[in-house]
Amino acid sequence: TGWYSPWRVAIMGTLNDIVESTLVTDVSEPCKLEDTSWIKPGLVSWIYWAYNHGSKDYKIVKKYIDFADDFDVPYVLIDWEWDVMSNGGNLTDALNYCKEKGIDPLLWYNSSTAWAVPTPLYRLNTSEARDKEFKWLKEMGIQGIKVDFFGGDSIATMNYYIDILEDAAKHKILVNFHGAAIPRGWQRTYPNF
Repeated sequence: TGWYSPWRVAIMGTLNDIVESTLVTDVSEPCKLEDTSWIKPGLVSWIYWAYNHGSKDYKIVKKYIDFADDFDVPYVLIDWEWDVMSNGGNLTDALNYCKEKGIDPLLWYNSSTAWAVPTPLYRLNTSEARDKEFKWLKEMGIQGIKVDFFGGDSIATMNYYIDILEDAAKHKILVNFHGAAIPRGWQRTYPNF
């Protein structure tokens, strides 16, 4: 009929059919990673909902590490502003405490789009910057990242997501996208997501 759509798939049926469908994941590219043994999904102790700026307070971060330890939660997410942590310790102190307790840390990152200002900024914008940052993360014992504040759904932004997933996988880094497009199917192709 001459009508074209950018959509690659359409799902029709009842509301339950649509909501419960795995079609988008099923038609996504198969896993691109040869070794997935390092990927360990698990619960995360997370500071933000109770303490919006809590990750810049070492004593509060410590409480969430203790919570993870007490309840056998394998991960703790140290959210935004970890780069300015104070009140008795800094990021290195928090990571040492994680190691002492056997908790795997995850760190928050700003995607560094034009409208978002929470720190840290501009650490993942290029392949070179990501490589440097991901090497540092592994040296520090950090197992994953949460990347936040993506600005829109342009092809450049979609490519940025994929670049982050691919570069993170090279360094065996888990990835969580927040404030992001709904990334249907990417978990099949990049199970570190």
